[in-house]
Amino acid sequence: MAIVILKAPPALVAAFNEIPLVVQTPKARYDQLTLDLAKATTTAERTRIQSEMTALYDARNQDTLDPMTFVAVIETDPVQTYTVTLTPEAGPDGNGYIDLSFIMRRAFAYDAGIDGIVRPNLNLVAQGYIDDNGTRKAFFYALNAVGQPGYYDSYWGFNAYAKLTDTPLIRYKRYPFFLTLRSFDSKTLEYILKFNGRDQLSDRIQYPLGTITFDYDFQSIDMVEVWTYKEQSTQLASYPVLEGCEPDAPFYVRWINASGGWNTWMFERREETDDVEDVSNIQLYITDPIYTQATVSLSATRTVTVGEGLLSKDEYRALAALPRSPRIQWFNEEIRTWQTIVIAEGFSASWNSRNGFGSVEFTFAMPRILTQF
Repeated sequence: MAIVILKAPPALVAAFNEIPLVVQTPKARYDQLTLDLAKATTTAERTRIQSEMTALYDARNQDTLDPMTFVAVIETDPVQTYTVTLTPEAGPDGNGYIDLSFIMRRAFAYDAGIDGIVRPNLNLVAQGYIDDNGTRKAFFYALNAVGQPGYYDSYWGFNAYAKLTDTPLIRYKRYPFFLTLRSFDSKTLEYILKFNGRDQLSDRIQYPLGTITFDYDFQSIDMVEVWTYKEQSTQLASYPVLEGCEPDAPFYVRWINASGGWNTWMFERREETDDVEDVSNIQLYITDPIYTQATVSLSATRTVTVGEGLLSKDEYRALAALPRSPRIQWFNEEIRTWQTIVIAEGFSASWNSRNGFGSVEFTFAMPRILTQF
């Protein structure tokens, strides 16, 4: 078996875009190396080419592409591994092309925890690689993200440091705080939480990304600084953290955005509706004058409508994209935990180009209500 990778995916890619892998037949690669060796001008270059030719020598006449084992790994509890056998078809030039995104997307669908219960997957990153007899080839990280045409190149991927949270950093005293950062060039980032110029907490984020999160009872902060972590640290950015005012009817939401990070927003409830639907009644025997009919089944639903106005351009863009998120969760203040919700039919977003403000309104279907039927 001989796997010749001509072009591997970038080190960091968006899972919901194309993830191209280009492979070559051993014969085509060996013939190309023979030509390259004749043109080599340095000893180091000739040594590298000869070493690769030696590894391919036994398969130098193979003009077909062997099946490949592709592995996708996502760090859940327990770690989940998806293994797929891929057989590329060679084109006239001897190259084969495979899009690996369909496998990586599966890694972000659902996972079964250690208790065996299937739940929506909240992970932001997964690993992928070709397993060549125990040797990992074309290793890359894929974010739970998608890039739009013209703004994202599959062959370039994500290579720069970035703040993946694109909503304002606002901290509310009774609610968790989130900030997702993407590292770069396989380096480790260090973040420092500050208040009035004094360090409150610092920690590291390993490549490729991590989310800074702390609960409502953490001491006050007003700034997050991001540094490279090495012998001579370099400050990369600083982000102000505002102190938010909790509305009378709070509705705190987080969601995975298109960049693969967590966004948060504090809405105010505008309307809450409880409906009982699909009621099934039956008529009982008339022999009992009291119990002549009964309900045998029904379903109960609850929806919450929220909205926001006077939004800046950046705020509007972030909130208008919320319905496209694969995971939306609401913070239940009573049990202090996140619960998954979904967008119901009601949704509107509009931008007023005259006054320069936007507005949004969403109707969320709340967690399912269990009944006694």
